[in-house]
Amino acid sequence: MNLFIDPKDTISFDVYVAVEDGIVYANADKKNLLKENDVLKEDQVVAFNFTFKKPSYKDNIEIMKRSGGLTSDGETIAFDASSVRYERFVSLLTDWTLVNSAGESLAATKANVDKLNPTLASVVLEKMEEVIS
Repeated sequence: MNLFIDPKDTISFDVYVAVEDGIVYANADKKNLLKENDVLKEDQVVAFNFTFKKPSYKDNIEIMKRSGGLTSDGETIAFDASSVRYERFVSLLTDWTLVNSAGESLAATKANVDKLNPTLASVVLEKMEEVIS
């Protein structure tokens, strides 16, 4: 039983994406993507792989600090889950297979995460949190 996170440990998963009439559809399960969106055809679906560093206890503390997700005015404490999720995404992302509209590979950078379609970003975050937990 290993109770420690190796700094080189990663998790990797695919997200399935299709675009129809300018609308982005995404799901971590290809069958569900097609089942839930009957306008899509199987040949429209593209798999993109995402790789994230497994977070250690210290990583989680640093993510919380950088995100500003926990704030206090002296009387109340506020928690901003969206900021924490965003910081977790950009801090732990190590690689992806996303491409631009010309088919060229894109680097897995904060700047490129900032440009992601919100539908895709939400699916990636949900899957990341599922496999990391």
